[in-house]
Amino acid sequence: MSASERANIKGYLLNAMTETGKTREEAEKTMKYWDFEAKNGFDYDEKLEMYCAGKITRGQLKSALMEMDDMYSAEADREIVAYDYIKAHQNTQLSITTAKSYTRSIENCDYTIQSSGLSEEQFLFFREKKALCNGTDSDGDGKRDSGSVQAQVVPIIDAMPISNAQKDTLWYFCGWSKKTLRNAPWHRR
Repeated sequence: MSASERANIKGYLLNAMTETGKTREEAEKTMKYWDFEAKNGFDYDEKLEMYCAGKITRGQLKSALMEMDDMYSAEADREIVAYDYIKAHQNTQLSITTAKSYTRSIENCDYTIQSSGLSEEQFLFFREKKALCNGTDSDGDGKRDSGSVQAQVVPIIDAMPISNAQKDTLWYFCGWSKKTLRNAPWHRR
């Protein structure tokens, strides 16, 4: 099939999809996924399963991430750390998104949640509780009060049966500064 014939078919399919209610962007994304599967022999959404089963290599996974998610090489390498974690811990409770947080380097630190010694269960507990912290609007202006989320999250961290160093890790995970860490209750006892 010639390039012009492929282009005609692709144009026809894009038009057909937009006529069935898809936006042009949705139709183009669908075509991109179809093209990827035809070229690579696997569905992009199954890349984690394929990698863990050893059906695609680390290099193929990296190429897929770079092609489909428009990642730079270094970004793809950082992402693959989470895939490697799940591959090595096949009974993990972590989703790929949570594994990315668990294995990524924390700003201001030279380690990760994982390397700090926090277990998956402790990290999942923390994330679940943190997600419930929405802050407060005590003055009724419709805006969350400055520092109110931190005021809700710090007692969660402090109550966890983990070391002070691990509490510091969660502090940094939240994006809070080293300068204000000295005000954390576990550093004032």
